[in-house]
Amino acid sequence: MPGALRSLAADVAAVFRELTELDPVPCELGVNLAVDVRTDAEHALRTLGAMVRARGGHLEHQRSADLFHVRVCLTTPSRPASTSLLFPPFRMDLANEVLWRGTESVSVRTTPFKVLRYLAERPQRLVRREDLIAGVWGGAATSESLVRTHIYALRRAVGPAVIETVSRRGYRFMPQVFTSA
Repeated sequence: MPGALRSLAADVAAVFRELTELDPVPCELGVNLAVDVRTDAEHALRTLGAMVRARGGHLEHQRSADLFHVRVCLTTPSRPASTSLLFPPFRMDLANEVLWRGTESVSVRTTPFKVLRYLAERPQRLVRREDLIAGVWGGAATSESLVRTHIYALRRAVGPAVIETVSRRGYRFMPQVFTSA
């Protein structure tokens, strides 16, 4: 992706990260962009779309002679943030980024914890690889082998049946997840 579009995608990702940290979360955000068709706009739109979907929004675009007109909409219901995700026998302490099995902490590094959180917040649903990359890495260039490495580390920590690989598409977090404040 050309530098200007990579910068644009990073800026939009930063705005979304800041918005999701606000209390209360705004109900809607609209961003209008114009992207030059002569650049690699198709790839940029796919990347931006994955980032927006990963944050619960949608992307609309129209093409004119030399520009893509893009509207990004992020809709997030205002709700209290949970502090723990429970999928017995595990509990994810989101505030402190600690995974617990019963009363013992399970060693999980920062990025695999973020991957686990992203998947656990979408239980029993297919999470496409590009959405996972956009949600955890903010759309930054990330190799699939790095994603597989983190999934492997998580399977060692929580067991192989917790995260299902859907061939050539993505991953599915299998257990039912409960939240607690």
